Amino acid sequence: MDGRETQLSSSGTKCGGWITFPFIIGAVAGFILGGGGWISNLMVYLIQVFNVKNINAAQISNIVSGSTKLLPVIGEIVSDFFFGTFSVAVVFTCISLLVIIW
Repeated sequence: MDGRETQLSSSGTKCGGWITFPFIIGAVAGFILGGGGWISNLMVYLIQVFNVKNINAAQISNIVSGSTKLLPVIGEIVSDFFFGTFSVAVVFTCISLLVIIW
């Protein structure tokens, strides 16, 4: 082998790479749509159900939105320093799903 050939698994099929790319894009698109829908409806819910003033509802919505954007950074730090990347990705994915569903 001269280094330019791709390595094959024992079954002769290629693992990873561009094969998994559509699944990753699909998962990320689902999270973006789910999280975006939840955040955009949060202001309406706060105003109509909890009778919060518009400015306060906007501030709460911005704080929640910023916190959800910061969660991947925290997950990256935890995975780099303490645990394996895959295990942390699974845990934070489950946490994100629970937050969206709950």
